[in-house]
Amino acid sequence: MMILMGTDIPAAMIAGYLFPRYSAKLLFVIFYIMQSCAGLSILLFTGTGSATWLFPVLVAIARFGDTSCYAGIWIAHPRMFPTLFAVTSMGIASFASRGIVILAPMVAEIPYPIPMIVFVCLTSTSGLTSLFLIENEKEDEAANAKKNDDLAEDDANKADEEDQIGLLKEDCEKEKQYVDD
Repeated sequence: MMILMGTDIPAAMIAGYLFPRYSAKLLFVIFYIMQSCAGLSILLFTGTGSATWLFPVLVAIARFGDTSCYAGIWIAHPRMFPTLFAVTSMGIASFASRGIVILAPMVAEIPYPIPMIVFVCLTSTSGLTSLFLIENEKEDEAANAKKNDDLAEDDANKADEEDQIGLLKEDCEKEKQYVDD
């Protein structure tokens, strides 16, 4: 079991690298397909006559995909929801998932092929539903930098104009005093 848990760190690191660089929709689909394929392979290729190494390898692949998806949820979430609704959406999803996880011990007690069929169905459904995700277009950092430079330039120009107006007013007042004297 400890060896299988060794996939969590590389999975989280790879997800942390990939999710900011690529579309979350694409990565979720890839990682859910990875889980579904591992589950189908467990159903089809493992049994009493199969190699002893095959089952743990397939479980590690499924775990890798699962950990990557979980890390990706936290990384990609700010791109999917406005800041005001981000915490609420995570709370609702957490509440719903905990309600469904209550059924896990009951499903685990069902004879062999059924729990893996449930796993494959759930991961396949998750992969299909992730195709409908809507990501907010992440603004380019260069565009943000240019926008900030433009704003700073506008502020500088406005300050220059105010200084010039102030100088003109002073000149007018001096001329008025000169004429009055």
